Amino acid sequence: MTAEHVQLLTALVTVLKMAATWPAGMMALAIVIGPWLLAVLLVGRQARMYQNNVKLVQNYESIARDLKDIVILNTQAVQKVCDKIETNQFCPAVRKGQREP
Repeated sequence: MTAEHVQLLTALVTVLKMAATWPAGMMALAIVIGPWLLAVLLVGRQARMYQNNVKLVQNYESIARDLKDIVILNTQAVQKVCDKIETNQFCPAVRKGQREP
C-alpha cells in the first residue's frame, strides 16, 4: 500500500466521521447531487481524452504521410536499380559489346 492509498483511506475515514453528524437532509442531498457532480467531472475528463485522441490521430497522419514519401522514394530507387540490372550496365563485357557493333 502506497502513501497515496493511506492518505485516501485517511480522508475517507475523516469524511465518514463528519458525515455521522450531518442531518438527514444533508445526507439525502449528497446522495442525490453526488452522482450528478461525479458525472460532470467525468464529462470534463472525457472531453480532454477526446482532444488528446484528436492530437494522436493528427500526429499519426503526419507520420504516415512521411512514411508514404519514404516508400515512394525507395520504390523509385529500386526501380532504377532493376532497370540497370536488366540492361546489364554493370557488366564490363556487355558494355564493351555495346560499343563494338
